[in-house]
This record gives sequence, structure tokens and C-alpha cells, in this order.
Amino acid sequence: MITSVDGSEEKKDIRDFVDNYFLAKDARAFREYVRNIQPDINMNVILDSGEEATLPIGLNFFWPDA
Repeated sequence: MITSVDGSEEKKDIRDFVDNYFLAKDARAFREYVRNIQPDINMNVILDSGEEATLPIGLNFFWPDA
């Protein structure tokens, strides 16, 4: 998700930054920011009876052998 560091888009520079300079508290804040901005799908549905249920679509739905 990080595309450049100090104007450099080289993968080795980004990897060096993440490995050596990206502090744990900054990484945690970055993960929280990414979680907040990513779209999500609400898998809850309301049945005819009025009961709320979650659709059981997970990894096995797309890859049954996984």
C-alpha cells in the first residue's frame, strides 16, 4: 500500500523504510487507517421472519477445497 518513500518509488527503498524506520506505533496507526478507508460488505440480511442472519460466504465458498 505504500507507493513511495521520500519521493522514491523503488521497492528496495520502500522495503528498507518499512523494515528499519517504520515504528510499531506508526504501523499500527497505518493498519487502522487502511481498515477504516477500505470498503466493506455487510453480509447481514433480514429474513422474512424478521430475524437477522449473516450470509455464510467465506473462503470455502470460492475455493471449496481450501
